Amino acid sequence: MADRLFKECVISVEQLQQHLSHPDLVILHTDMQPIGFEVAQQPQGSIPTAVNVDVDKDISDTTRALPHSLPTEEHFSQMMQQCGVSQNSQVVIYDDYGVYSAPRLWWLLTVMGHKQVSVLNGGLPAWQAAHYSTQTFFSQPESQGDFVATLDKSGVITANVLLQSIQNEQVQVVDARSEDRFYGRVPEPRVGLRQGHIPKAVSLPFQRCLKENNPVNGMLLDKDSLLNLFASKQLSKDNNLAFSCGSGVTACIPLLAATWCGFNNLKLYDGSWSEWGADNGLPIE
Repeated sequence: MADRLFKECVISVEQLQQHLSHPDLVILHTDMQPIGFEVAQQPQGSIPTAVNVDVDKDISDTTRALPHSLPTEEHFSQMMQQCGVSQNSQVVIYDDYGVYSAPRLWWLLTVMGHKQVSVLNGGLPAWQAAHYSTQTFFSQPESQGDFVATLDKSGVITANVLLQSIQNEQVQVVDARSEDRFYGRVPEPRVGLRQGHIPKAVSLPFQRCLKENNPVNGMLLDKDSLLNLFASKQLSKDNNLAFSCGSGVTACIPLLAATWCGFNNLKLYDGSWSEWGADNGLPIE
């Protein structure tokens, strides 16, 4: 296996620019419309050589009723191979809004066994703000990759296991939705879901992990600020943490931040509130 090009799971636009011509580099752009906030204008342009990945269509199990469900190993392998991802690829992922949907694909690649993967902090807005070159189209890979996914089941938690774990206080749930949704002060954006949160969960809206709490043009806080944020929620590296949100996408933002800060015992509740909130048999607060 090739030496890791980028040592951390979050990199700067300057780091990417320096290695833009590296033969093992694969740049993936995640395409997903923001949920729950307005975007004045769709950003234009793409980073050179970037291949587009549609979060809804390409890397979700569309046969399931739940949105953004974890794809099968076979499907994910096929999609990543079509994007030119190989076992030795150095993958960098970005999105149009700073740090929004890119962490979802980072998590998928990581939990499916590809460790040489990083998220571009600030995404396309930061790249353009640095006046680096863009193109008006997405690229096609020069050749098909050979990546084969192997799911690490320890990185995922199901509703039943989560219920048992919170009852036994073995896992601390971190909810990345807004506080208004967490406390049931506003209706859920998806029809048919109850209001509230998983019992004993901690509210940590994903925007809190971003500079100026801004989901548009957002960049992750520096590590010290993130560690202070986690400490303010009484979350430590000794905790077993399970991250949840509406459909398993924005929960990956604090999960990425925690990984960047050196947390290791992390899981994603992939069904998130789309599953928990729809099941009257599961308790809520």
